[in-house]
Amino acid sequence: MSTKSIETAFVASATFTICSFVALALAFVAPAAADDCLKVVFGRYCLGGELDPDLEIRPGETVRVHDGLIAWVERRYEPGRSLRYHLLIQQLQAEYGTAINYDHFAERHRGRYEDLAVSIKQGYGLREWPMGGWVIRIVWASQEYMTLRYADVSLEGPAQKVDHAL
Repeated sequence: MSTKSIETAFVASATFTICSFVALALAFVAPAAADDCLKVVFGRYCLGGELDPDLEIRPGETVRVHDGLIAWVERRYEPGRSLRYHLLIQQLQAEYGTAINYDHFAERHRGRYEDLAVSIKQGYGLREWPMGGWVIRIVWASQEYMTLRYADVSLEGPAQKVDHAL
């Protein structure tokens, strides 16, 4: 066996070992993934679980709670434009499959004129990914912004905004 082959085998083995330790470490420091957590959202919020009172809500994100449980988490994207809307859809479809399309654009505004339709309030974009107990929703109804929401369907209606949300 050549020296090059031994080096390659050692590097591959060391890489695998390091990756295994990193994965194991992340399992212990990941956000609360308790049994009541439907989905960890944006890497820090446990949808359907309790909100950590010491957790600082990031700018552009809103967290709503009901009876102390996270009902939904929303991220605001500025500005709201067709390109960003379709890029978000592509990213989410790659992970969660095809969305239910509730877009409302007149035929003359579809495609390249969607930005115009939104700016003159003659159209909006809305896509949903129902996931059984929780849902992902993108809403684009303003050129100022669009929102991406992850919601626990059993808690979404009566939720209250968390005081320290920005």
